[in-house]
Amino acid sequence: ELSPLIEQSLETNKAYAQQFDVEFNVTSDLPSARASVDSDRFEQLMANLLSNAAKFSPTGGKVDVSLTRENGFLCVAVKDYGPGIPEGFRPTIYQKFSQADTGNTRKTGGTGLGLAICKTIVEKMGGSIEFETAEGVGTCFYFTIPEFGVPELSAAVFDPNESRGRILICEDEPDTA
Repeated sequence: ELSPLIEQSLETNKAYAQQFDVEFNVTSDLPSARASVDSDRFEQLMANLLSNAAKFSPTGGKVDVSLTRENGFLCVAVKDYGPGIPEGFRPTIYQKFSQADTGNTRKTGGTGLGLAICKTIVEKMGGSIEFETAEGVGTCFYFTIPEFGVPELSAAVFDPNESRGRILICEDEPDTA
């Protein structure tokens, strides 16, 4: 279930947000929505998105986190109300070591690896990550992953051209499988 993982991520990153005087708000009407994810990688993904949102939020600001369902996928969104992403940085945002402000007057720390890691994690879970931004208004990063138990998505995630071996699981109990 994703809701408990999201709540755990918010709790884990709460102290970091408090350093910037930022508050996390979560909205979800899907308390039992499930996805096949590695909980540790999911928390790493959330930590990267939440820490970025906190860093770039104005003092006393908030970060909104939501969980929604869209066409058999679950969508997690992390929205800040900070300065937004500069136009020139957007095309390279998921590249390793990519940072919008690389000068020595930077206010926020980081290696430029967080969003590259997020993209890799989400894609390994069969999903995708995107963002919407407006300078001076804020940024929303959102990722979608297949909802557990949606049969037509299970086939869509499988890539027959991938060179790894295949395993057939014949089990009608999802948790056992």
